[in-house]
Amino acid sequence: MAIFIPGAIIGAISGNLGGINFVQGRRGPFIRKRAFGVAKQSQAQVQRRANFLHFITEWAALDAEQKLTWKKAAQLLPFPRRLGIAHPLSGFGFFMSHNLSLGLGFIPFTAPPVLLTRTTMPRNLALVASAAGTLVLDWDQDDTPFGANLFIFGQRSLTTSPNFFFNSYKLLKLEPDITGHNSVDITSEWDALLGHPLESETISVRARLQALPNLFSHFTSTVTTTTA
Repeated sequence: MAIFIPGAIIGAISGNLGGINFVQGRRGPFIRKRAFGVAKQSQAQVQRRANFLHFITEWAALDAEQKLTWKKAAQLLPFPRRLGIAHPLSGFGFFMSHNLSLGLGFIPFTAPPVLLTRTTMPRNLALVASAAGTLVLDWDQDDTPFGANLFIFGQRSLTTSPNFFFNSYKLLKLEPDITGHNSVDITSEWDALLGHPLESETISVRARLQALPNLFSHFTSTVTTTTA
């Protein structure tokens, strides 16, 4: 998001131009990429909200000592915010983030991970778009930790310039236990959630890995331009 300050030539601007919105907010006018609609009553959205409410209840059921353990663990894992400044989550925030990100339904983790270390992401992650229209994510098999789960997020740009703001990505697929594998086909998930990309469109994928009891790896991004 970029702040837009009117000057002597342009007094005000609003509306949509080329997929960019000009909005008048409480802090003044600003520019943002047009948001795409979300099916608020889709099965995935309903399940996500149900999980969120469930884990709020699970947090409330923890005793003071358990909550303090989560708080201390969160202090050791600062997360970068939008401007790249590291800031630790609260104990509640770390509890919610860890449980919701695991994708394990209603099975709560009532204590922080035993090892506060991150899973290592395999090298050479690449998104391959074939002329036949398939989208395949591949990586170096030798680097894959045993029993690791791969979370894949995708984003369309509709142009030749990708947008790397994370809130524009959608979770496409959770590939469980990729031990012994070095690729995964995400064509059907991409087409169902994002629509088939246009010819010469720049698309991007963000992926992260987790091998319990370690935490998630950092996100790794890869970009490609479609041919069909």
